Amino acid sequence: MQIRTTAVLLMNTGSPESSRVRDVARYLSRFLGDRRIISIPWLFRKILVNCIIVPVRCFVSAKRYKQLQGLFDGQFPLVRYNIRSEELLQERLGERFTVFLGMRYGNLSIRKQIEMIAGSGNSKIILFPLFPQYASSSTGSVLECALNALSKYPVVPEISTIAPFYDHPLFIRAFAERFRESDYESYEQILFSYHSLPLSQIKEVENTAFDYEKACRKTSGLIARELNLPDDRYSTCFQSQLSSRWQGPFADEIIVRMARSGVKSLLVAAPSFVADCLETSLELGVEAKEEFLKNGGQKYNLVNSLNDSSLWVDCMQSLVSGV
Repeated sequence: MQIRTTAVLLMNTGSPESSRVRDVARYLSRFLGDRRIISIPWLFRKILVNCIIVPVRCFVSAKRYKQLQGLFDGQFPLVRYNIRSEELLQERLGERFTVFLGMRYGNLSIRKQIEMIAGSGNSKIILFPLFPQYASSSTGSVLECALNALSKYPVVPEISTIAPFYDHPLFIRAFAERFRESDYESYEQILFSYHSLPLSQIKEVENTAFDYEKACRKTSGLIARELNLPDDRYSTCFQSQLSSRWQGPFADEIIVRMARSGVKSLLVAAPSFVADCLETSLELGVEAKEEFLKNGGQKYNLVNSLNDSSLWVDCMQSLVSGV
């Protein structure tokens, strides 16, 4: 008799199909066209994104994605490490589970993965957003996409969802291990950077179980405690903001301010990402480093994300086994 397995769908944002301008423009159009990314009426969003933002940003973004590929042998690290995590988790979980990887935008689309899952006779589906802290624009978006795709099938199996894991002991331990690999004790200051969100989205979940800023600061505190860092040696900030009406303090401003105030060595980590990507490797790893050194700093490094580390696979296995 055929064993009916549980499907585990790992979900992330995704990357462009290539660094060519047309592929980056298509990716930006889909990404910024998501109502959970830009929360304005559909028609105004379409005009803003496709007539103003994408034509202006696609050339610069394509150049940055090409630079990112140069750091990772021509590949996009988020896709590469997520595929590897999928393979490693499948090995850990065994034959009663089938692990899939779906991206909200770009290749390996969530909808196509749901189509494969629906035709596989699975008795249960575990939706696993790969975002430690909940945000409508990340976790909310991938869950909405998956559930909408599932709703089109006549039979919908049992569905479970992995909750935000920003304070899971294995997640904290996995990031702490990355700090140890970076010789964190040799740096004057540690900076935890998280993806910024519009203040309007921050206020919507403020003081709820999905409070984004509180979850980010909790992650920073737990990693600091694991590393025995005193309060005066680490800070929390936010990056990738699109305007001053996004959550701060902003990483680029904090990094320059630290350098100008006499901080000579700075170690930065981005615990809102489980795999390296444009926002970590290029924005924090290259561009922010240039600004720190240009403004008087002497030693700067970026902590590697969890990527395909063994402790991260342990964490994923624990989260799946717990639902």
